[in-house]
Amino acid sequence: MVLLICLMPTALKGGETVNVLNYISAETDLQFKDYAALAGGVGKLLNVREVYSVKNQTTIHGNRDILYSFGVYDLASPVTVIKPAAPDRFQSLIVPVSDRASL
Repeated sequence: MVLLICLMPTALKGGETVNVLNYISAETDLQFKDYAALAGGVGKLLNVREVYSVKNQTTIHGNRDILYSFGVYDLASPVTVIKPAAPDRFQSLIVPVSDRASL
């Protein structure tokens, strides 16, 4: 299982023209918005119990042999992630933040 936590230091941007200079930031904002909507809002975790659908993709090229969990969290307050013990399973945590970085 992969847990993808998207952290937002500010609110989602809107109405900005996308160009070659801000494409990465705009794509990150779009994915944060889409994952927040799928989870039911900012601050909620979505556990996807089926493999990634090629017909309904928020992120292109998702792995089809992995179960994902997604959440978008505003860093105005602290966020703590506690992964359950699963000694016989691989777990990974990816924490993308706005503007091209991952923690």
